[in-house]
Amino acid sequence: IRRPPRSTRKESSAASDVYKRQHLAQGHTQAASQHARKAIALAGSDAVKTGQAWLQMADVLEAQGERQQAASLRRRYARYAG
Repeated sequence: IRRPPRSTRKESSAASDVYKRQHLAQGHTQAASQHARKAIALAGSDAVKTGQAWLQMADVLEAQGERQQAASLRRRYARYAG
């Protein structure tokens, strides 16, 4: 398992993103979805972490073929894309 990139501002979000990407690359969308949901839950009231977590979920939804839902999330949380 790779470590999150050091340039990422939020370590927990970066770790979740790394795991999610690994799962998506292997076609394990269920596990990727669980990591994205955990990131959303752990973000709490931090708007940046929450936005980044929802963008992770958008990636998962797109991988599952839910393009409209993914696009909707990306529009809503676009300011948190980094």
